[in-house]
Amino acid sequence: MNIILTNMSGRLKVFTLPHERYCKARGRCACTMTPGRDARRLALSMTLAAGTRLEGLDEAVLSVLDIERALRAGDLRLERKAPAPARTSPAEPNPRRTGRKSRGDA
Repeated sequence: MNIILTNMSGRLKVFTLPHERYCKARGRCACTMTPGRDARRLALSMTLAAGTRLEGLDEAVLSVLDIERALRAGDLRLERKAPAPARTSPAEPNPRRTGRKSRGDA
């Protein structure tokens, strides 16, 4: 399911996607690791300018408390879209058998 969030607040909104909630709900870690000896996990963030919408978000964003609050307050609007069906190649016409001639073949 594709998640679409629209900022309805008229102000810039920034949401931190904490590891404890977002990554656990997602099933894999999306954090950035700092290089070096003291490697630390840096959580992702999501920025929405006033009146903009972000499409194709993971369902896990709905587990973030700040996003839940913004949805309840009406600062964000949530839309869910089913993913587009995968395109299949058009069926190829039946290939003619080689070695046999049919009527009309030269």
